Amino acid sequence: GGRTLDRAALRRFTAPADDQLVLWPLLPIAPADSELALDDLDPVGELVETVRRLAAGPDPKCDRLRELLADGRITVVFVGARETVHHLRDRLGRECVAWCTGEAAGIGPLRVPRATVLELFSPAGAPARGSSVGPRPTVLVTTDVSAEGLDLQRAERVVHYDLPWTAVRLEQRDGRALRLGSAHPVVDVVRMEPAAELEHRLRQLELLERKSGLPAAAGLTAAGRRRWRWRLEIADRFGARTSAAAARSGIAAVGSETSGALVGFELIPVTDCQPALDPVFHLGWIDSTGAWSEDPDLLERRLVEATSASAGAAPTAEEIHRVLTALLPVVRRRLVAAALDRWRRADPTAGARRLIRRLNALAAAAVRRRRDQELAAIERAMRFARGGHTAGEAMLVEALAELPEPRLRERLPLVPEPSPEPPPLEPRLVGLIVFRPPRRPGPGGFSG
Repeated sequence: GGRTLDRAALRRFTAPADDQLVLWPLLPIAPADSELALDDLDPVGELVETVRRLAAGPDPKCDRLRELLADGRITVVFVGARETVHHLRDRLGRECVAWCTGEAAGIGPLRVPRATVLELFSPAGAPARGSSVGPRPTVLVTTDVSAEGLDLQRAERVVHYDLPWTAVRLEQRDGRALRLGSAHPVVDVVRMEPAAELEHRLRQLELLERKSGLPAAAGLTAAGRRRWRWRLEIADRFGARTSAAAARSGIAAVGSETSGALVGFELIPVTDCQPALDPVFHLGWIDSTGAWSEDPDLLERRLVEATSASAGAAPTAEEIHRVLTALLPVVRRRLVAAALDRWRRADPTAGARRLIRRLNALAAAAVRRRRDQELAAIERAMRFARGGHTAGEAMLVEALAELPEPRLRERLPLVPEPSPEPPPLEPRLVGLIVFRPPRRPGPGGFSG
């Protein structure tokens, strides 16, 4: 086609295919398109030598693991990379450590079939028939290749030498030993967390803690199911009781030995000054001190009491005022949290970050040249790049990030519309039941 190929073009064309290894020496490095920053070659070389020197020197983390394993208990040690498997195998003692990666398995310096190694830590606890593996090891060092779909119930202890990046993977590791049929009533779990300085840079523990709450927030755990579905369960339970006298929104009072109020309110998305669909509903209990609780068990008890108690006189204006005053901080916190959620986005992909950097550069040039129309297209593409993406949109972002600058400018008007911003929210009181003691309460109660 009349084009001069260089190594960068060959790499884009062949991607990771082995074909480029054949043609690579035949092509020049284009000065303008080189993907290698040669000015940092010396620092990189020094870093490589430093790593090699440290790898051959003392390893305090491995020493702590050796002290832990000195009691001889059967232990599965999970690491993040196969290089770490080989490092620990050599440091801990080549004869007593079994190891397993996605490529190979063995005991000490000997390679052994993976099934044989894993069977040593399975309920049977014996090598496969016809195999000869010598003394039975008490330590299995493995990558996450053994973290899923296997039974390692002979293990008395699970050690996370390297922490994974997802809470699900952490649970899958523990689940290899913490399963029905375990040979031990108690299985210890040890996490070797990163040092404070390293954690400050990685924020791995913070990420694991945040991700560990996602299943419950999505209703995928027992606690999450209780939190998400208890309203439906209560509706089914009380439906027969309320059929004779249909439940409705409003304000009421019941006689009770407990002073407080059961309150329901919604946060309604507002579009064009009219409430939109899908409000966010909250139900909670405010006690006589003004403390708010959404504990399902507490709310269920109050609902049972409300359906069985005799209705009293309507709440007084003073009672309603006290409840709403106590409710105000709760509503304000919910509105603030909803507003913050609008600014929270999933971490952008590498392609999205590259595209955003390139769009920032184009925007700076458009401002200098006072190209308002082009700047508007760039800002629109920026909002699209920063938003959430479907699989097809993610592929489009990756393709845009790799386009030459002229082609990227041409494609800007064709970028899909960014996700719309969520509408503002407004609170609305749905229902209020004041629980009023039969006799006049002391100071702090809701009765006047």
